Amino acid sequence: MKSVNFFNAQNHKKQQAMHRWFYATCIVTLTLLICLSIVSIRLYFTYTHLQKERIALKPMEERLSFCLTQKRELKEKTTQLKNQLAKTNRIKRKPKNPALLLRTLLNAADNVDLNTIQIDNKTIVLQLYASKVEGIMRYIENLRNEDLFLKIDLGTIEQADNKAKATIDMVTKYL
Repeated sequence: MKSVNFFNAQNHKKQQAMHRWFYATCIVTLTLLICLSIVSIRLYFTYTHLQKERIALKPMEERLSFCLTQKRELKEKTTQLKNQLAKTNRIKRKPKNPALLLRTLLNAADNVDLNTIQIDNKTIVLQLYASKVEGIMRYIENLRNEDLFLKIDLGTIEQADNKAKATIDMVTKYL
């Protein structure tokens, strides 16, 4: 073929082959673009659907996060309270606990007024008042029924002006 404007013309078979390749490339490119657009549109619709679900679930998420923080705080409080309870129970059950001894002395006092309680090592000296001597004797019997004391002695007892005054010497097991 003859050169026109410095271009070499192609023969007819090559031109047809080039046209076929051009159309085939265009068809494949269009097919790919259509497939990509279909996939993109599906992804877009999925994204919008998920966004709507997220917006709808946002209030529930806030309520759940509030409940979870509240649960966590309550769990921490219960562990603190359990630790405090265990500590107080350990102190209560400790045999050398003076609170147990004082509680026993106060619980045994029905109609008796405790004036002084003096505690040294294992000895305890009580000074108490009652309306009658029988009240003091009942108090001593109540103390003897307790398991805390090794020895309970009535030191002095005086009756004056409708009041009985007594001093009691005791030896305890635990202090």
